[in-house]
Amino acid sequence: MLKKDAEKTIAQLLEDVTETPERYRVVAKLMQADMLMWKENDLGWVARKMGNIQRRLNQARGGPKTQKMQKEVVKRLDALIKQLEQQQGGGEADREGGAVSRTPAVVVGQAVWVAEPRIAR
Repeated sequence: MLKKDAEKTIAQLLEDVTETPERYRVVAKLMQADMLMWKENDLGWVARKMGNIQRRLNQARGGPKTQKMQKEVVKRLDALIKQLEQQQGGGEADREGGAVSRTPAVVVGQAVWVAEPRIAR
């Protein structure tokens, strides 16, 4: 995203324009506070990028740039899933080497996979 450009524009609005209406100042300060929480390539980044993709598609702008953005999102989601699998114990097989089915769960707005033990018969 263009975070640096956005920060520069907001700072210019707040500092350089003397006759800025109060409502613009309030919105600029809210945007500035929101941007302080932005981290590169976290789920918030993915959500913002997906929103931008949706906006582009709604405007019939599904060309190479939008497709590149879609690939970036898929790549980042794959990386986040792998990271979560490693944190949960390494992936698809349980400690004894048997298969484990995966059931989606939601934890604090993030998708994670929870292992469901299978009963041997």
